[in-house]
Amino acid sequence: MDRLPEELLALICEHCDHATQKALRLASKRLHEASTPLVFEHFYMGLFEYGLLSLKDLAKSPLAKHVKELTLFPDIIPSWTKESYEKAIDMRPNFSLWLRGRKSQIREGYEGTGITSCLYPGDPRKEYEALPRHSLTKAELDAGWATFNQCAGQQARWSQDREGLSFKECISLLANLSKADVQCAVPFSGRTNDWPVWKKLRRHIYVGPDDFVWRQEMDEPDYAHMSGQAALCLLEALGYRASFAGIKQVKYLSVHSSHLDPYLSLMNESASNTTARGTPAHATRYQTLLETFRHLSTLRLHIPHATVSAHVSGFGMAVETMEFLRSARHLRKLDLRYGDDEMSPDDESDSQLENLFDSDDVLFPELQSAALATNMPAEILLKFLTNHARTLRRLELRDMLVHNVNVAIEHIPRVLKLDHVYVECLWDDASRTEGEFDVNYLCVLSRGTDSDADYEHSVKAYLLGQAEVMPNIERDGGLGEIREWSEWQNEYYATLAASSDDEVSDGQVD
Repeated sequence: MDRLPEELLALICEHCDHATQKALRLASKRLHEASTPLVFEHFYMGLFEYGLLSLKDLAKSPLAKHVKELTLFPDIIPSWTKESYEKAIDMRPNFSLWLRGRKSQIREGYEGTGITSCLYPGDPRKEYEALPRHSLTKAELDAGWATFNQCAGQQARWSQDREGLSFKECISLLANLSKADVQCAVPFSGRTNDWPVWKKLRRHIYVGPDDFVWRQEMDEPDYAHMSGQAALCLLEALGYRASFAGIKQVKYLSVHSSHLDPYLSLMNESASNTTARGTPAHATRYQTLLETFRHLSTLRLHIPHATVSAHVSGFGMAVETMEFLRSARHLRKLDLRYGDDEMSPDDESDSQLENLFDSDDVLFPELQSAALATNMPAEILLKFLTNHARTLRRLELRDMLVHNVNVAIEHIPRVLKLDHVYVECLWDDASRTEGEFDVNYLCVLSRGTDSDADYEHSVKAYLLGQAEVMPNIERDGGLGEIREWSEWQNEYYATLAASSDDEVSDGQVD
């Protein structure tokens, strides 16, 4: 090992996962030197005191120079009873992994019988549900419950002018930080219990983000307010950090946060003393948030509950989002998803960010790549694309209500010369009866333009300017209908009531 060239040692470390890289630091002095920059290159933390303490120790050590990216998880531990907590514990393997192993066992049982294939006997889902969810003792459950409450208490006590201030100071000491992320683990990413932070924490509390999914109501204060503290904390810290001369600016920012309240409301609620709440002093703090966006070249902004937020908290989040984007004048790459992950775009009846894109100004003079998923009429979309035609070379459109898909697709290659394009699920007006409120919509390009089918291939070729004639646009997706918000609320609470009735009936003795 002592004779291996430095380049080979570095290559070995790069191909190892994070846990192995940490182990290599203990193997030898040369491997310690090669693996250390990789171990500390990406720092992960949640809204927990122990994570903040780890960041403090790192920021004040010589290892701080290795940190290039920071990810902050905004997810809030639910306010469960002990009974709910114990019901949520599930240490069974992932169903797909279990099924794969079970099928392998069945195939082994048929070896030598001449049967090369067979259907799965019985119901695999029922067999999976019959598996024990865990094998923890009462003492282990009690210890896990105590740690669970301790972590929940740490999050409940988090304050922007106490923990947030300490976080800002730490971020300012990371001289080489260039990428920052706020990343939800609940409920949009699937299996996340093995993600950093949560994997380690789950060893002590026995539950993780996968077990939180759909167990919190969106109108609970924790969901609407507390889940936004991570995004507020990071944005304010980055804006504060940008005020220091001679420090490397953060150029890449990704914010995926499910909070419902606008940031000004979060500032009011996060003050640690009542006298600070509601005061105009937050105007300066808000300008600090805007400063964060002025230095970005890449922005991924995913707001998954935009419509719900508008009904719960008004249009403050939409106004703030537009101000953030107007401040990001140096963007080269924009990935904007402003809608609702639990609704199709045709159900999002509220105006979203049209006022931002309906402008004669060039919002992003250096923009090269745009991925959009937010409703706007085709005319406004084309106006935005025309304004940025000089630099824009990559375009992706997903899950958007544009009203007139034909006009959008027809004119995109006329205003842009694209090197890359992807279009999926654009919603088009299907019918509009005079005097009626309800409007029906049809989905276009439901399989996406990367599909190998001739139709999608021809549409993509036209959008790239490789074909002169636009193919006939097919309404190949589902039919949608705008519904009143009250209908969604009534359906939501009816589902909760039915679920509650089922639990009561299950507990009755005949």
